[in-house]
Amino acid sequence: MGAMSDVSRLGPYRLLKPLRPSDLCERWRAVHEVERTSHVVHRFQLSKLGITPRAFLEAVERAAGVREAHVLEIEKFCLAEPGWACAVTPYTGSADGLLPLSTLLEAKGGQASPIEGERTALQLLAASIAGAEAGVAHGPIAMDDVLVDRHGRLLIEFYGLRAMLLAQRTGPEFVRDEVRSIAEITYRVVTGVAPSEPRIRAGRLVRKLEKRFDNWLESGLSPTLGFASAAEALDSLRPEREAVITLRSAPARA
Repeated sequence: MGAMSDVSRLGPYRLLKPLRPSDLCERWRAVHEVERTSHVVHRFQLSKLGITPRAFLEAVERAAGVREAHVLEIEKFCLAEPGWACAVTPYTGSADGLLPLSTLLEAKGGQASPIEGERTALQLLAASIAGAEAGVAHGPIAMDDVLVDRHGRLLIEFYGLRAMLLAQRTGPEFVRDEVRSIAEITYRVVTGVAPSEPRIRAGRLVRKLEKRFDNWLESGLSPTLGFASAAEALDSLRPEREAVITLRSAPARA
């Protein structure tokens, strides 16, 4: 990819309009002028992050190595004009922009069905398992880290990149926090409220919630127990081997 001569272009990508920025970078909706495909160009100010160009490239290369149907693909990355770096991902939004999970939940009145809640957990756990297999951890996942594409598929944006760019120390507790955050997101999706303490069991807030799912949420949210890994959490939620096979055979990205 070529250097960025101005903020309207990045190599073959033409920047169309700014999107809501994340805490890491600017976001721009872009089009590849040869292939006529839609993308997001993310512009990182290296001085703001306090990292060197080399550290950025090493971190984003590792993050790009996490390949899974529910991890947003990093298609390209490069150093741009002095002090800036860029990464390109597919555009998953609509004409109005990107759709974070939090915004979708608001559109649904703040709460979704138990089936949608379980689907949320399964997709995020699949992403976390892929990260573990690649030797990358994301840490606590925020609602706005999760984007929803046009088909309702959840995608974690820049899985693991924040921890690497900010040189956060990872380890077993960091992984536990990641899995616990998936349970927190799932609880909020199902109940419509945050799992703040003292927490009310989801089964008391949602009628006809399956006991096994209610018990899984309680285990996942436990501040003293919880799950040691996403694989353990997935085994507890769906012990059947067929569930894992289904997740791994998700359609490949176009």
